[in-house]
Order: sequence, then structure tokens, then C-alpha cells
Amino acid sequence: MNTYHKPNIFCEYKTSSWEELRKIGLMLDGWVFRGQSNAQWNLTTTLERLASNLSVDIREIGILESQIVKQFQRRARHYTDYLPSPDNLFEWLSLIQHYGGPTRLLDFTYSFYVACHFSINTDKNDSAIYCLNRPLINKYLENDDRLKIVKSKNKINTPEFCEKALKSWVSGPLILVSEPFVLNERLAAQQGLFAIPMVVENGFEYNISLTLSKFEKFLPKTTRLQRFNESIIFEECALLKIKIPWNLHYQIKLDLLRMNINEGTLFPGLDGFARSLTDLAYKKKRLTRRSS
Repeated sequence: MNTYHKPNIFCEYKTSSWEELRKIGLMLDGWVFRGQSNAQWNLTTTLERLASNLSVDIREIGILESQIVKQFQRRARHYTDYLPSPDNLFEWLSLIQHYGGPTRLLDFTYSFYVACHFSINTDKNDSAIYCLNRPLINKYLENDDRLKIVKSKNKINTPEFCEKALKSWVSGPLILVSEPFVLNERLAAQQGLFAIPMVVENGFEYNISLTLSKFEKFLPKTTRLQRFNESIIFEECALLKIKIPWNLHYQIKLDLLRMNINEGTLFPGLDGFARSLTDLAYKKKRLTRRSS
């Protein structure tokens, strides 16, 4: 008797070395990445966290988002010369995200090494890189009838596609991955883009899950891999979490500095330069080790 095979949508793997981690990064062609400094944190948007902190009813998160966008649109003209067209929700969300406001967007990057930087840059504990299988997600989106109203004239995950999807009241949770048409300097420097949950009343990870398995009621269990199983990861896994032991951080940091990946290059401007001064301590420590 044939049984339905549930894909391993969420996978987790703990790397044993920087050399292995680099090899994995090279294998994940077409994927996008997010570094988080604490391996215990899940993927949640700033809008999710705000709603949780305020104990907002799950059914009212969309209302909260609309209020935030409206207030930002009313006053943004006092602070910036760039204003999207009033009806371009994706561009407005991108602008709010850039200035640190709460949105449904979650920052990712095309660069595995940029994600490494954000993963190891702060906390003194094991960190993680979340790897989103964009080719697999796009494959499912191409055949998803929930998007038929959007797909008629727009290519999957273009800014135009995402903007239309945000306005079309998509009938179920799913994830789109795109960059806005207008790239600010920081987004360009970080090779950044956004993952966009279509239903904000559901959690970010739930939107990922239902992109691949739209009839599931609960989040799938995470498959913890003892070895890097390519067939599972490439064919079934929408989200791969790579845990990075804290004792690898120093070596990774030094290599990233050699690649010129630091706060100064990723955050153009005086604030980024000031933050990059901490890198001098790493360089000094490296020189001290060499001379001893």
C-alpha cells in the first residue's frame, strides 16, 4: 500500500568545522541565507514579536500592520526625500524595515558569507545560519493555485509579483522571496532581500511550512541530520538550520575580515565605520598570536 510521504520541510545540521561550513555554502546554489547570533532563536518577524509583546489577538495582527503603515506614510515625508507611491505596499514595508520599524518582512541575503558575519557577530554562544531553499520554494509556488490571480502577468517573486500578491488577499499561508525595486545603500551592500509571509496572522515558519504542504495544521517536526544528506536537503528541505559552535567563531571572523566583510562594508556610513572599530581587536589579537 502506498503511503503519503511528508517532506522533511525543516532540517537542522550542526557543522564541525569552518572548512565544512564553507563547502556547504558553496553547495547551496540559489538559496538565500540569514545569520542569527543565538542558535536557540526561531525565525520570527518584528511584527510577530511586537504583536506577542502587546498580546495582540492573532486575528488583529493584520489590522496592527495596516495602522503601522498608515502612520509611517503620514509622517515619513518629514524625514526622507524618497517616498514610494502611496499604493505600493511592498516598497513601504521595505522602507519601514530599513529604518527599524516592525514589519512582516524578514531580512535574508544572497551571500552565505554575509550571513556568517551576522551569525557570529555578537553573542557568546552557538549561533545559526538559516538557509532558505529558494529553488524548491519557487517550484511549489509555480504550481500553487492560491497564486493564480497573481501569476497571469507576473513572474514568480519579482517585485511586481510580490506587490500584487500582498494586495490580492492570498487564500493561505505561504512564503515569497524577493527584493524591492528600490535598493537602499545598505540593502545593496548586504546583498539583501526579503522573505515575505503572505498571512501575517500565522507565524513566519508556518507560512514556510504551508508553502510545501498546504493542508498541514501544525508545524512539522525538525529533522536533525547526523550527516549532510544532500537528497533530503535539496529535494525536501525548505529551511535548513546550520548550527555553528561558538568555538569556531574566532576563526570564521578572521577569514571574513580577510574577505573585507565587516560592519564598515555592510553598513555604509559613519555608524558602520564606528562599529567596524571592534574589528581592530580581532586583528590585534591575530598579530599577537603570530608573534608569540
